Amino acid sequence: MCHRCSGLSAFVVFIDMPATAFKNLNIFLSGGVPISTELGFWALVIEILLGVPLGILSALKANTWIDTTNMGVMLVFFAVPVFVISVFCQVLIVWIDQRTGGAWPVSGWGNAWQYTWNDLQFKLIPILVYVFTGMAYLARLARTSMLEVLRHDYVRTARAKGLGDRVVVYRHALRNALIPLVTVLGFSIGLLVTGAFFIEQIFNIPGIAQITITSINSRDYPVIQATTVLLAVVIGNLISDILYTVVDPRIKVA
Repeated sequence: MCHRCSGLSAFVVFIDMPATAFKNLNIFLSGGVPISTELGFWALVIEILLGVPLGILSALKANTWIDTTNMGVMLVFFAVPVFVISVFCQVLIVWIDQRTGGAWPVSGWGNAWQYTWNDLQFKLIPILVYVFTGMAYLARLARTSMLEVLRHDYVRTARAKGLGDRVVVYRHALRNALIPLVTVLGFSIGLLVTGAFFIEQIFNIPGIAQITITSINSRDYPVIQATTVLLAVVIGNLISDILYTVVDPRIKVA
């Protein structure tokens, strides 16, 4: 009986929510989410395309100047807070505009999922800023994972059979080295939309960050709950579990 009463009271609270709350929720879903998703999607794609190859290169050239330089740069990108990089990029853009007479924008986003030159001018710098930290983390993780795999017996056996380095690396070592990266990728997908709060605030991007902060100040609970749901990593973990079977066929999905 108590469970029925609590369920009924929750339903009544939901019905009694003002129409403005549902209007804000609609603005959140139709306006903020597509922009934040676009920012996170392209940042994640570039992070993977740059970070993983750089990490593998450092592992193959371990303890050389290539590895030292690469990991040194990645360490700087990883250590510097994203809001510091954002402000630095804005100051640099203003300085270049003053010296060259250009008009490169320092804030805004343009039209979501459209890629004219004017739109790209708004989107390029925020996406690259978002890429820096994630790329550095993936590069360091890929290096560590590849170095660990290269020390295994089956890799030494493959080399003892006379297989070339390219075959050993790409056919035998790379797949196993990607397993930790798939785990991180699943978590990154779960945080794809909500991972750019600082960037959206600094670059004045009309994504979910501004809407969420406004909703917290005004106690707009439907929007706050929607943001919390987007923070869940259930979908990302599901995708990573499926990718495990692609990377390593020995892993079966129950």
